[in-house]
Amino acid sequence: MGGTETRTRLFVDTVCDDDEGHDEVWAVPVDVEEGGGTYRLVTLGLDVPLVPDDVVRVTDIGGGVLVVTGVEALADRCTVIFRFDPEGDEAIRGGDHGGLPGGDLETMTTSFARALEARGVVVDGMPGTLHTAWPLGWGPREVGDASRACMADHPGWEPVAWGDAEERAEDIAAHLVVPKTGRPERRRAGVHVPETRAR
Repeated sequence: MGGTETRTRLFVDTVCDDDEGHDEVWAVPVDVEEGGGTYRLVTLGLDVPLVPDDVVRVTDIGGGVLVVTGVEALADRCTVIFRFDPEGDEAIRGGDHGGLPGGDLETMTTSFARALEARGVVVDGMPGTLHTAWPLGWGPREVGDASRACMADHPGWEPVAWGDAEERAEDIAAHLVVPKTGRPERRRAGVHVPETRAR
């Protein structure tokens, strides 16, 4: 990615157990046309596992607001969600620490995020929860080895969800919703993936 690419904010509407949510991601144009086009993501989605290098379809719903309406190609990236749980780590439970080891939760989250980023991982989240997208082409072994190394240096962090490109496709198809053209009702969005993955 070049430093001169213009980033555009895209909105993502989601549904999970009938609860609607909203997310936003940043992307660069691939093929823009009147009323929408395709964009390559440069950030993570938090409600739906969209990751950098995924190529999405968008629709302009008016006023220049671009909404993700589908996925053209998924990047070959694994995702992992980590949560901080001091009760789940023996090193933390083993003694009287008088609070969280390493400082407050925000400081600990930032420290863990920086350790992951040093391994080429894209990270986003909030104190206590981190959503991650791993380098292109990394499989379970590489992700597992790097995760364990980072967690060993940052007690209390645990993976709570994992997904490869195929699992992400299923999750996106189940939770991404888009407005029907000219109507306020929503429908589930399609994901076109199996053979086409962004590289």
